[in-house]
Amino acid sequence: MSVNQWPSLDSAGRTILHASDYRIVAIIALVACAGFWLLRKKQGASAPDIAEFLRLVASLFSIFGALTIGVVFLLTRPPAIELVSPETLAIVGVVVLISVTHQSGTDIWALLATKPKPSTQASPPVTSSQPGP
Repeated sequence: MSVNQWPSLDSAGRTILHASDYRIVAIIALVACAGFWLLRKKQGASAPDIAEFLRLVASLFSIFGALTIGVVFLLTRPPAIELVSPETLAIVGVVVLISVTHQSGTDIWALLATKPKPSTQASPPVTSSQPGP
């Protein structure tokens, strides 16, 4: 049985898309930021700085984008792009573009900037080729 013949996956994907919304993700991000701040305070550490909050929110939006793309293209047949709101499409497009480009660029930069380690193998001894007696 092919994936196209599984109506339950299609209906599940469409239900997920109807329930998902960028406003829900924004509320989850705010709750996560508050939880992150409380966790740091409970640990006795200093409060997180703005860069850490931005990394947390960007990571949550990246996960939301990946899940949305996965549901649209893997669960729904034909892909139910029309069920995704224009705002969510814009957010997913921007977040995926930025996060994938950043991660890939960081990986490529690390590969190109890393100097190769010197060989740890000892060079084979050089033998002189003297004719035998």
